[in-house]
Amino acid sequence: MEGEADEVVAASTAEGVQTPAAPVAAAPASPDAPQDPMAALGQASRQLIMLPVLWASSKVDWTEPTADFALSTTAIVIFVICVMLIQATLRRIENKADPGRVRDPGDSQHYTKRADGTVSIAEYDSAKVKEARTQLLMSAAIGVFLYVKWQFTQPMLVMCLMQPMQLYDNKALHIYLRGCSGDEYNRPWAAPGGANPLQQWVERKKKEMEQTNQQQANQTSSDKKSN
Repeated sequence: MEGEADEVVAASTAEGVQTPAAPVAAAPASPDAPQDPMAALGQASRQLIMLPVLWASSKVDWTEPTADFALSTTAIVIFVICVMLIQATLRRIENKADPGRVRDPGDSQHYTKRADGTVSIAEYDSAKVKEARTQLLMSAAIGVFLYVKWQFTQPMLVMCLMQPMQLYDNKALHIYLRGCSGDEYNRPWAAPGGANPLQQWVERKKKEMEQTNQQQANQTSSDKKSN
């Protein structure tokens, strides 16, 4: 048997036949693995950044034309830069079209897994960048709507600060725009920690409005009973 196998290998080599398997990215680390303390510290510091910013924003008269213009211009510039970075990354992903495979990529609406549960590296990276683009567009839409409708400045400020930070956490941008590589860029990537401050603010405002509406409904019901 060993002699037959050697003959097959020799014949394949002589004919120049090569059947290399597509590289498969390593499986994700165990969820029980300890979190990087520096990464956790970085996420905590980002949350703390918002405290002085929100406090300082309460001291600004946003009805002043200068303040209104500065906030709007800053938000537009940051949004445009983020969109340009995302689109540039997507173009480079498409041009490279890496055929390697990623095991256990998780679920996403931007790709379909093969029967073995893998997706190509190009599909995976593109999905992660498109998810970041969707988050950017949603945050911008919410912030602009609340600012135009009720002159809430906090969502716009949160977007200006947090969206570039969250985009910086996207490893696809580092790989395709900065040429980074190494073990920390092995796919699949863990979701960045920390909650979205804009989402937290919206949820808090929603709860406050629900409580106010409930109180008004209770007061109306009490008035009807007393009459």
